[in-house]
Amino acid sequence: MRLVPEFATADGAERRQLIASFGALLDGLALNLYFDPVGLTNEEVHRRIEQAVRERITAKGKL
Repeated sequence: MRLVPEFATADGAERRQLIASFGALLDGLALNLYFDPVGLTNEEVHRRIEQAVRERITAKGKL
């Protein structure tokens, strides 16, 4: 909840959808790092995670 305070105001269905989308993002990044370890730098991984969090939060009202 502290990382993404918007989760605190989300209802159960919304929270499940947000968690699933973050899980998919992390799965994708983990697979990328596993199969192509030099493909993304730590900075690129960090940037992609931040971007996805921002997108999910702004799209929250559209869910």
